[in-house]
Amino acid sequence: KQWYQRRVRVKEPDRIKCHWDYLLEEMQWLSTDFSQERKWKKAAARKLAYAVAKVFEEREAAKRKKLQDEEKKLKKIANKIAKEVMKMWSAVEKVHKYKQE
Repeated sequence: KQWYQRRVRVKEPDRIKCHWDYLLEEMQWLSTDFSQERKWKKAAARKLAYAVAKVFEEREAAKRKKLQDEEKKLKKIANKIAKEVMKMWSAVEKVHKYKQE
């Protein structure tokens, strides 16, 4: 074996933290904080966008429902008018038959 393979591994003594070490720790913390905040903001924006889309879909659905209800109402009115017209013409037909006899 070579001499560098046989050498004894010695642990270096612990260093006392200096200003630079604290600065690097703060930078690392700030980096993770920024990335977490960015993720949170994207999630919040996505949630808000879905909520806005849902509100607009509900408004469109309410408009369609209102139009359908209005159309149903008009059809009922038209149906009643048609029945009244049929009654009137059947009465006219009866009078006409009576006069013919």
